Amino acid sequence: MARGQIPIEHKVLDAAAGALGGRAIRVQHLRRLMVSCEVLPPREEYLARLEAALSRTVQDIPAADQLVIARYIHWHLLPGVRRRLQSGRAEERTCTLARKMLYAPIRLTDHLHALDCSVAALSQPVLDGWLSQHRSDAIPLSVFLRWASRNRLAPVLMRNSPILTHQQPSPSVGGFLHQMQARDRAAIASILVIAHPR
Repeated sequence: MARGQIPIEHKVLDAAAGALGGRAIRVQHLRRLMVSCEVLPPREEYLARLEAALSRTVQDIPAADQLVIARYIHWHLLPGVRRRLQSGRAEERTCTLARKMLYAPIRLTDHLHALDCSVAALSQPVLDGWLSQHRSDAIPLSVFLRWASRNRLAPVLMRNSPILTHQQPSPSVGGFLHQMQARDRAAIASILVIAHPR
């Protein structure tokens, strides 16, 4: 950059940070200095890191489900994050919650890959078996699967699956939510706001 051989842009610094992203301390320090000196324009740093991290995440997903996860990120998850940021929500917390929303779908796709299956071929028994051992994934997975079924990327599985019906919780889900810490319940509420903006 100093020699004028490469452009002075955020994406150049992003490439230098690589997989470390926001943890590349020297790169981030240089970025802050350049922004403070108005050499670089300011940007929503946590959002940029989130976008880069999600892009890397998609590359590691089994090929059969890469497309559905990529579409979920770009058509649903990131637009929801941007709407919340525009409404004045805290950037760091919003982006952290968005990452958490993706953990459950990714764990499910890894499980399906081990079964030589995919989200498009997901069956109710397989889903129920997964959720019976990963109950904390129920709500974020519900958001993902409802979106996927609406977009014809997954079968409709949740109509008769009480554990996935967060709008009218069954006793089991209600008990699960009741046992959660207050902070966790608040986080789930924030996730649902991201997923279902009014």
